[in-house]
Amino acid sequence: MEAASLIAPVQDEEIRTSVFGTLDEKAPGPDGYSAQSYKEAWPIISHELAAAVREFFEKGRMLKQINTTLLKLLPKAEVGFAGIFKKTLEVFSELSGLKANLDKSEIIFSVAAMEAKQTILHMFGYQEGHPPIKYLGLPLVASKLSKVDYQPLLSKYRAEDCQLGSN
Repeated sequence: MEAASLIAPVQDEEIRTSVFGTLDEKAPGPDGYSAQSYKEAWPIISHELAAAVREFFEKGRMLKQINTTLLKLLPKAEVGFAGIFKKTLEVFSELSGLKANLDKSEIIFSVAAMEAKQTILHMFGYQEGHPPIKYLGLPLVASKLSKVDYQPLLSKYRAEDCQLGSN
């Protein structure tokens, strides 16, 4: 029953539940919009967003504009679901010829019991990753970044600006 639900078409209500289950304060994605923005615009964007998500799951393609946006459709999973997910990845790997690199892959848990973490890490063979994850040199966090957080990016910008000015 659980395995069959993994290949069942994604329902609009699942997409809505995922969007509305995300904290408003979550850091904006690569598109610059926070979860709160999506929630407020839901009456306007719901049909197009749902169609794009369904197309991704049906055809394996996503619009370039949203290809880098991480859609979390499995917000809370039990250890049993991790086993199903692992099997799904194995089938995908077998069919596509693509395989995750264990040296470059990590699992990052938001909230999980230590026993569940250890079971899942052992099951997949990955190391546990720890936030903050960085994007463009900035930490991806749910809270507002401080001035100190922006320093690496500002330093890089200033260094490049100085190099351009000296030419």
